[in-house]
Formats: sequence, structure tokens, C-alpha cells
Amino acid sequence: QLRALNLTTIVDLRSRSEQRDQPSRLPAGLTVIAPGDGGIGAQPGITRNRRPHTEDEAITMMRQGYESYPDRMATAIAALFEAIAQAPKAPVLFHCTAGKDRTGFVAAVLLKALGADDADIMADYLATNELWDRKSARMSFLPKPAQEAIFQARAEYLHAALDTVTNRFGSVEDYLLSACTVSSKTIDSARDVLVG
Repeated sequence: QLRALNLTTIVDLRSRSEQRDQPSRLPAGLTVIAPGDGGIGAQPGITRNRRPHTEDEAITMMRQGYESYPDRMATAIAALFEAIAQAPKAPVLFHCTAGKDRTGFVAAVLLKALGADDADIMADYLATNELWDRKSARMSFLPKPAQEAIFQARAEYLHAALDTVTNRFGSVEDYLLSACTVSSKTIDSARDVLVG
């Protein structure tokens, strides 16, 4: 299936420990960019001994995780913009573990930089609830309400991340330029590649 996409580049948004513990199985010939996210896993604090017991605790944990994304994902976002700018005729894939949270934030930043409408960005993120296959999720040790809060893409989560960007940097473009150190030239090149 991956070969059929004619991919040349994959940007792996997972932490270094996730990359080590669950290595990707990919066809030969792909360029894999895997900067890691500071060694932090999918969401800080979820273990069998330290976990949310209620829906409210899970929501708080998720919001805090999303609020950390502007810092945690800055290096990976820079790598993604560079990859898009340098691979103008080939698709670039980016992913995390579940393809929901870190991927959702990075996709939102990318779409915002391309000029997408806020409502369309949110609709794209929330489509995860219809498209994501939860069978591989391994959180059966959590109470059901807490599982649901973690498994769902919720508008308040993405708002928490994007509000952090706006409050700290003023705009997504300023965030890209300062925190991610993506050059204006690279942003423009990525726009040319993806929008034309």
C-alpha cells in the first residue's frame, strides 16, 4: 500500500523512545526524517500506576498535552516544511503513533500556513473521529469514560494547542518563523508545492 502511493519522504513525529520501541516497517528507498519530540511519549503520564481515573482528569491531561505541542513539535514541523519544499513532485507522509493528536496539531499548523479557513481546519481534525480505527489502541486498563476522552478528537484539545500558539507567538506564521525556525522562503516554497 505504501509503495502504491509513490512516497519518497516520511516525517515520523513520534518520540525517540517510540521510534526505538516500535520501529516502522517500510519499503526500501524511502527517506525517513525522524527528529523525535524531546523524548516524550504520546501523552505524558499515562501508565498503569499513574493514569486518569475520570473523564475530567483525562480531558485535563489531553489539554495539557496539546498545550505542550507548540514546543514539543517545533523541530518536527520544521523538518516537515523542509521536506515538502524539497520534494515538489512527490507526496510526503507525516504521522505519529495514533495519527490523531500530534499529527492533528501538525496538520492544523500546516493547513493554517496554507491559508485554510479555521472551520475547515477543525472539520479536518474532527474527521478523525469517523476515520480513526481504535482497534489498535491499548488503553483497556483505563475506565471507559477516560478512554473515550483520550480516544476522541475534541475541538477543545486542538483549540488548546492553537490558542497556545496565538497567545505566545501572535500567529501561526510567527510561530513557524520564530519557534520552528522555518524561513519565509521555505514557507513560500511549501505553499507553492501544496497550493500552486
